[in-house]
Amino acid sequence: MSRAPRRPVRPARRVVVAVVVAAVLAGLVWVWPGPPRASAARSGDAALLDAVGEPDGFRRLAVAVVDLDGSPRVRFASVGADERTPFEAGSVTKALTGLVIADQVERGELDLDTPVGELLDLGDGDVSRTTVRQLVTHHAGLPPLDPTTRLRALPPVLLGLDPYRGVSTAELVERAGGTDTGAQEYAYSNLGAALAGQAAAAAAGTDYPTLVQERLFTPLGLAGTTLQTAEARVPAGRSALGRRMQPWVFDGYAPAGATVTTTADLATLATALLEERAPGMAALEPLAEAGDEGRRIGTFWQLSTEGDQTITWHNGRTGGYGAFLGLDRERGRAVVVLSDVATDRTDELGLRLVRGA
Repeated sequence: MSRAPRRPVRPARRVVVAVVVAAVLAGLVWVWPGPPRASAARSGDAALLDAVGEPDGFRRLAVAVVDLDGSPRVRFASVGADERTPFEAGSVTKALTGLVIADQVERGELDLDTPVGELLDLGDGDVSRTTVRQLVTHHAGLPPLDPTTRLRALPPVLLGLDPYRGVSTAELVERAGGTDTGAQEYAYSNLGAALAGQAAAAAAGTDYPTLVQERLFTPLGLAGTTLQTAEARVPAGRSALGRRMQPWVFDGYAPAGATVTTTADLATLATALLEERAPGMAALEPLAEAGDEGRRIGTFWQLSTEGDQTITWHNGRTGGYGAFLGLDRERGRAVVVLSDVATDRTDELGLRLVRGA
C-alpha cells in the first residue's frame, strides 16, 4: 500500500513552533532556574568573610558587623554585592515601624492603649476595639493577612509573582474591618502590623511613607533606604529552591514589609540604636511575651535570651529576599545580613555572628 506524500512543513509553522518552544523554555527558566549559586565575587573585611564561611544557598549576600569597641567600629563583607547594594528587607520594616510608633508615643501624638478604630475607619467590629499595643505586640488575635488578600495571594505566590500589589490603604482598612479576631495571644500578623503603621500615620496627619521618611530615614541619614510602594526598586530574587520571585510592591501593607535598604544604612541604624540616640528607643523594651520559646516582644522588636545574652532583633522575608538585624545591646554589638534568596540561612548566619560563635 502506498502512502500519501507528507506535506512539507511550512516555514511559518516552523516559526510558530519555535516561538512556542522558546516561550515554554523561558517560562521554565523563570519558574525554575535551578538552585541558588553564590557569586564568585568576594569583597570586604577578610576576617568577616572567614566568619561568614562558604555561602551555600545564597546568591548575593551583604553582611555588616557593628562593634562599638572595635577598630573599625563597622566592618562589611559581601558576596556578589557591596554595602550599597539595595535589598528587600521584608519584615525588618516592622522594626522600623516600631521605632516610629515609639517616637510618636514619646512626642505625645499616640497612646499605645488607643483603640485603632479611633484612628482608622474600621466600622464597629472587634478589630475597631483592638488597641495599638495589641497590634505592635501581635496580641490582637488577627490572622497573618486579611481573608481576601490571603485568598488572592495563593496563585501569585505559587507562580513567583507579587501577592501584595494593588492592595490600597483604603482596601486594607475595609478588609480589616470585616476580619474576625481570635484569642488575644501572641500570633504574628502582617495585617496587624500594617494597621498599626497606617494608624500611626493617621495620628500624625500624614501617610505612612512620609511618616517613616521624616521621622526615621531623614534624621538618621539613611539615604539608601526607601519604601517599595509604587514600583520595583530591586531585581527579582530567588526562593530557597531557586525559583525566580518577583519583587513585592506594597501599598496598604507597606508598614509590614515595604523597605528596600542596604547594609550600610542598617549598620548606621544599628549604631544609632546601640548608642541609644535613634528615634523611638523605647520600641526595644519588652512589652509582652512572644510565644513558647521564652521570647519577648517590644514595639515589634523581638527579644531572645540565651544564657546571659539577650539579642534584640527582627528578621524579614519576601518572595525572593531575606534580611536580619540583630543587636546585643549589652555588649555594644550588632549584625546585619541581607540576601537576594529567601532562606532560613539568612537568620542562622545573623544569629551566629551576633552571638559571636
